[in-house]
This record gives sequence, structure tokens and C-alpha cells, in this order.
Amino acid sequence: MQWMASEDVFVFSNEVDVAAVTPTKRGILRCVMSQFDPLGLLSHFLIHGRVIIQDIWRTKAGWDDTVDESILERWQLWATKFKQLRAIQIPRAYFPSATATDIEDLQLHIFVDGSETAYACVAYFRAVIQGNFHCALVGGKTKVAPLKALSIPRLELQAALIGCRLMKTLYNSHSLPISRRVFWTDSKTVLSWINSDHRRYRQFVACRIGEILSKSNAQEWRYVPSKINVADDGTKWGSGPNLQSDSRWFKGPEFLRKAEVFWPHQVEPEQVEEEIRQCNVHLVAERSEVIDWHRFSKFERLR
Repeated sequence: MQWMASEDVFVFSNEVDVAAVTPTKRGILRCVMSQFDPLGLLSHFLIHGRVIIQDIWRTKAGWDDTVDESILERWQLWATKFKQLRAIQIPRAYFPSATATDIEDLQLHIFVDGSETAYACVAYFRAVIQGNFHCALVGGKTKVAPLKALSIPRLELQAALIGCRLMKTLYNSHSLPISRRVFWTDSKTVLSWINSDHRRYRQFVACRIGEILSKSNAQEWRYVPSKINVADDGTKWGSGPNLQSDSRWFKGPEFLRKAEVFWPHQVEPEQVEEEIRQCNVHLVAERSEVIDWHRFSKFERLR
């Protein structure tokens, strides 16, 4: 990661010749970890390389063994995208054409999403400058899904949790007056958990919902369809992440550059039965004796 002072932009350069990388666990790991991205500006791209590394570990291949054919095909597809990083330019200033006094209203929007392979969050500043809406990328965070399989709702919950942690980090590292914060998720199950009594659920869900509510309010969470959820770029490969400087990951979703009436409609959280904590009920049945054996003096008569 470099700063071009003349143009005041961040750029990314690498000296690794991806075409010459031997497709082994050692070579792929060296290539993926060669990119320094402390702010998570490229997290939607680098996470797919880490997913490939995790799949290589699953195969228990040696450090210098050639990877399986299925992994090799995905690696070659990812490596072709790696060359496009040199063309990315991200402005160092959130709003280069404005000063801090020009900003009339500043909001922080965080998008979260989870899938079977990874979960991610990405944050944007939305500012009103001279009556116009502007959106700027602040940072992102992605993590590979654990080796132990988790349900999609649990992975979506993990994404919501790292979104709250990212929000706290951004609050502590900026002096700009943030008037509002909004969290966006495409999981109605997570919205239901956040708007319910978290003590009703199992410990995995209850502890994470408790931390989410300690850092945010339930009213700050909104629903966004999956098609316009920017965090989807970090969790689903599809045709590959868009690394153009004008892509939605770097510029933000289109609806944030419009008035609030054009935002996705809020949905009422539904009551879900998933992850409800079990309630064990113990029943004790008392019954009287069928025959009162005290009335018999001899066992033969009782029998």
C-alpha cells in the first residue's frame, strides 16, 4: 500500500509475479500474504485468496505438493484478478473537494453479510455537501468461515458482530462529528434476534446479540436486499470481485447518494424459532397402591 503524494491517492503495488508462482501451499500462501492492506480497502478481494488457502489446508497437502485440480482452477482465476490491483486508486481524503466545515451532515453506514465460506463488513461515510449526497469508503473487515461448519444465520450473526466492532474502531479513530449510524443486513433472522429478548436463545446467539446491543441500538439496524448489499462482494465469488475504481465497493451503493425516501424499505422483524433455548420440564406422577396389602394377614390370600 503506497501513497502518491502528488495525486493524494492510495495505490497498491506488488512485486510478486503471479504467473511464476508455483501452485503449491507455500507459493500460494506467499502470494496471498504479500499484500499489505491494514484498512481493509481490498478485503473483498483478498478474502477469496484466504478461502483458497483454507481449502488447501483441508486437503492436508504438503508445503511443496501441487494443489488439487479444483483448487488450481480457482487459484488461476483469482490470480488473473491479482494483476488489476495496480490500477486501483483510492483518494486519501474522504471528500477531496470539500472541507470539514462544508459537511452539513455526516452519517456512518455499515453493511454486513455472511456465507458458507466467509463473512464480511464494510463501512462508508455519507455526507451532505452543498445539498448533494456524497459517499466514501472508510474501511472493511473480512474473515474466513471456521473449519467447523456453522449455519448461515450464525455466520450472518458473526458478520453483524464484526460490523459493530468496526464501527467502534472508526468512532475512536475519527474526530469528525457523526450524526447518525446505520447498520445494513440482508438476514431477517439476525434482525429478529436483535429485536427480541436475547436471553431466550442459546448461548452462542445470546452472547453475540448481547455484545451487538451494547455497541448499537436495535433501531439502527435495517434490512437491505442481497442484490444491493455491498458486503456481498466479500462473501460470494460469482464472476469475481470488481476491482475497478468506480465499482460499488469503492464508491458505495447507489442508494446512499440519494435521499432517504429512496432507501430500501424497512421490514418488520419476524419471530423465528431458530436457536431458541430449550426449556426442560420435569413431571412427577404419584399413584396410589392398587391393593391395600395391610388388609391381608396371609401372603397366600394376598396373592
